[in-house]
Amino acid sequence: MGGQFIFSCYAQEEKKLSIYALFDLAFLEIQRIEDKFTDHRPSYFNQINDNAGINKVKVDDETMLLIDISAELFRKSNKLFDISFA
Repeated sequence: MGGQFIFSCYAQEEKKLSIYALFDLAFLEIQRIEDKFTDHRPSYFNQINDNAGINKVKVDDETMLLIDISAELFRKSNKLFDISFA
């Protein structure tokens, strides 16, 4: 997906370590999502796309929720939101 993320926070000195730990968790979550849904290298997402119209692919709950939310955004935006674009 290739997005850039910058985390920043102004915290009291005694809270900085816990803030840094939260940043580490956020980075790990971003990496997990990137690994799962990227189209820049082999991934779960590409497996779905590679089989589109050819074979059924069982998707997990997270992916189904993403598809459902995307379909709702498509409807609510009068077809402006497109899950297939970037």
